Amino acid sequence: MMSFISMDGIATKDIIAWSVQVLLGIIVPVIAYRLGMRSERKKRERIVDELTSKLDIILLPQESEGIQMRVINQTDQTIHNAIVSITMNYSKADILVSTKNNTWIGREILPLSEERLCWSGRIKGEYAYARNIYAEDEVPLSLFRFDKKHYAFNAVQLKNYQDHSMSVPADLVKEYSVLAVASEDGFGKMDGETFKEKRARVFLERKTYTFWLKVVSEDTRAKAWEFEFVDNAEKPIVMKRRVSMSELRSIQNKIRKWENPFS
Repeated sequence: MMSFISMDGIATKDIIAWSVQVLLGIIVPVIAYRLGMRSERKKRERIVDELTSKLDIILLPQESEGIQMRVINQTDQTIHNAIVSITMNYSKADILVSTKNNTWIGREILPLSEERLCWSGRIKGEYAYARNIYAEDEVPLSLFRFDKKHYAFNAVQLKNYQDHSMSVPADLVKEYSVLAVASEDGFGKMDGETFKEKRARVFLERKTYTFWLKVVSEDTRAKAWEFEFVDNAEKPIVMKRRVSMSELRSIQNKIRKWENPFS
């Protein structure tokens, strides 16, 4: 019987066997590595899903001067660098310009979309916009403050006078019941001297508004809720529903154009 011999005297079947061993030595570790990476990724996704599902917001009893919420972590792991942002539906005519202090939105008439809030606790004397939420912890969040008697201008009326270089009449200042929205700097001071760096996000005429809160962190997926602030109600904040990220983006796109997000 004829046998196949290579030119150097080694049987062809031995060459084939050696080649297969070499290939297996390369391919098997690669496959094992990829399977291990896939397993780790799935494990990580399960952890992220669990942390996200157990991240929630609870409402605290209304205080005389404002409203706080708490973001809670109902797991046994730390959620790192959580950040909360607010989107709010209001009209240009709702914006007030205070006579006592400054706000980020006021003299510049802007919508409120995806703006950061601050956590209530201070770190080294400063408010923090990002912080860890430890296992089974609840972290208070600054949201709104009230001032029932605050002297202010209507922002649209004031801008109309300023755009036409007209003197602002004294009776343009009126007494309003104000809803102050926090920024990442907190509220500045509701009354007293002006702060250029430390200021609230916006002062609004106090009435009913819809707003959305979004929480992001290093360890969870983004999560958002829709709320309603109902003026003169026993429970002024009502949590209405969870909102998907795609729906929130659609709402924000409309708000940035001063369009009705519910149309």
